[in-house]
Amino acid sequence: MMQFTPSSEKQPSTASDSHTITPAPKTQPTEPTNYADLLQLYLKIKTDVSSKFTLPKQEETTAPWVFQALTLLDHAENAAEAHLELVEALESEIRVLRDLRDRMKESAPFHSAVVSAENLMKDNRHDEEGVRIVQERVKTLERLSSMDADVMW
Repeated sequence: MMQFTPSSEKQPSTASDSHTITPAPKTQPTEPTNYADLLQLYLKIKTDVSSKFTLPKQEETTAPWVFQALTLLDHAENAAEAHLELVEALESEIRVLRDLRDRMKESAPFHSAVVSAENLMKDNRHDEEGVRIVQERVKTLERLSSMDADVMW
């Protein structure tokens, strides 16, 4: 009686005229045949997928919420850099605007006019009546300007 051997179990044959060894054809199962094969296939797919994504590793003993929290923190860390750059840019703009405001205050028309009027009073101190009139006007305007400093200064 002749026994049939599957092709995947056949040994390589040697041709009689040449001393070349022909390997047996290799077959790959299209479906896993048992639980161990399923598990191995799952682990291979999981490794392939996890190599394409950079999510924090989830330990088997870690609760799912911990994994979610770590993912959230990773995303926040990435966003924090962009947020910090925006904050620094805004702070720079604020400094520029404050410098502009200070220069505008220094060159405000009312302030310049008061300085010019004081210089005129020094030059014309012999005219006591004129100096008194100008001083009263400056004092009145300064009182008003203290009430509404943003407009006058």
